[in-house]
Amino acid sequence: MSVIYAAALIIAYLLPAYTSNPYLTRGIPFGMIFSASFMFAGIQQLPLQIFRRMEQLSITLITARLSQIIILVPVVYIFFKNINFDGSSLSILAFCLILFSVVASAL
Repeated sequence: MSVIYAAALIIAYLLPAYTSNPYLTRGIPFGMIFSASFMFAGIQQLPLQIFRRMEQLSITLITARLSQIIILVPVVYIFFKNINFDGSSLSILAFCLILFSVVASAL
């Protein structure tokens, strides 16, 4: 899985359409980390679903969503309340923090 994601990341950065968009250049690594952790979590959930009757799984899923909300609320409603996503460094930072909330909840 690591080899495939690394190859996909290298190929994506070689394409001019991706490197010209600042959101994609910063968002692709976050998206890949989230995708890999989501796949790994899915593999880990199978024994919990079979043997533990979903109790621990439900607790971890609720914890994951709460951690995402804890990150998103300050980012969206306090720090970057009236931001215009125009490609400036501030808007890219807001975009990366929003994607980070997804990755943090997956971890």
